[in-house]
Amino acid sequence: MPRRAENGYVIYTQGRLIKFDKKSNLKIRDFLQKDDSTLNVTIDVVINENSLILVAIKNSVAVAVAKERGASNAVHCEIPTA
Repeated sequence: MPRRAENGYVIYTQGRLIKFDKKSNLKIRDFLQKDDSTLNVTIDVVINENSLILVAIKNSVAVAVAKERGASNAVHCEIPTA
């Protein structure tokens, strides 16, 4: 198992690292193990005081389209601040 999966996943936002809760880490791990998954994802989360709760994760369509058009470094990230 990759080391990051053992330690859990995090997101850097609003000037801090926020960890996913244990259940969310399992969902992320399972998603990333699928044959058609990519590291370019769109996620929906609930932000608690000390952790993130994963609501949904899917391959990012915007990144896939950009890569099809020749972009080698396309990234997509949306993190609401409100």
